[in-house]
Amino acid sequence: MVTYAELISAHPQKWKDAADDWAALAKYALNAANDVREQGAKPLADNWADEVGTAAAGDFVKLADQLESAYDLLLSVKMVMEGMHSSLETAMSTACQITDL
Repeated sequence: MVTYAELISAHPQKWKDAADDWAALAKYALNAANDVREQGAKPLADNWADEVGTAAAGDFVKLADQLESAYDLLLSVKMVMEGMHSSLETAMSTACQITDL
């Protein structure tokens, strides 16, 4: 349980800042996935048609898929951070209103 003193000294903006950081990481992962597809897998598939080229292109596609999965996970963390930010702001507002009453 959180005490009143702990609640009113909370820093919800830190949670919002953390959410923004996670969003930036998610964007970086998605951009990396797109780059791997466009600059790795696609040129290999277009220009290296033998078995080795196909295997290499497959490795790039797998990496791009993993980066897209990372994007989804990072966005999930961002949403949790935003939820904490919103919950703390609401709790702090309510605590201040109770004090004023």
